[in-house]
Amino acid sequence: MVTSKSGKHGHTNVHVAGCDIFTGRMYDLICSSTEMMDVPQVSTVEYDVIDISDGRVSLFGGAGKLEEVTVPEGEIGAQIREAFERADNVVVSCTKARGTIQSKQPLRKVGD
Repeated sequence: MVTSKSGKHGHTNVHVAGCDIFTGRMYDLICSSTEMMDVPQVSTVEYDVIDISDGRVSLFGGAGKLEEVTVPEGEIGAQIREAFERADNVVVSCTKARGTIQSKQPLRKVGD
């Protein structure tokens, strides 16, 4: 975040640069320093893997909620599928923000 000096008739501007935590895409925003900004609530939640079908993972959270997300691509997705096929009790750590849930860490077995 960078602020600029106000001009003769203008307000101070703020340049905010950020990175999307799910896609890695960079964003830039220039706005007045008097504007209000929304700040997302980001949390890390552990879910039990219940089922994998049609490229979707059914997850059960500690709050008793059932969530369904797309199987992640790459190494993490392959590890989840492999452990589920071995009938291991799989726990996945996910990042949750603004209604989006995404696996962010490799799985571990319950009891490890």
